[in-house]
Amino acid sequence: MKLCLFETSDAPGDQRLGAVVDGGVAELTAALGDAAALPPQARMEAVIDGFEGLRGAFERIITGGASHGDGSFRLRAPLPRPSKILCCIGNYWEHAEREPRPLNMFLKSTDAFIGPGDTIVLPSTTDPW
Repeated sequence: MKLCLFETSDAPGDQRLGAVVDGGVAELTAALGDAAALPPQARMEAVIDGFEGLRGAFERIITGGASHGDGSFRLRAPLPRPSKILCCIGNYWEHAEREPRPLNMFLKSTDAFIGPGDTIVLPSTTDPW
């Protein structure tokens, strides 16, 4: 199950919880109860924390077949404000071929976390060089 946040073309700005399915996104918001009213970041954290209790309801919704089809939705960042992004150099093939170092980890900025196809907007005070 691949969870996501998405917006529909008829309600831009309203980020909903969904699962990516063949041909679109199944909306899972109805299974959240009170957590559906939380902001997107807190909503996803609630889903992560309570996933085992929500899994059955999510699976029933997904197998029900109702989904938003291609073109009627836009995927957003799955976790809008992660606390940190820890990466492993071993995930990159060219680095994996080099001699290993004691710590092959690095951090990425959470300010650049966006949805698929979105553009990172640089601050107006940023020099391009």
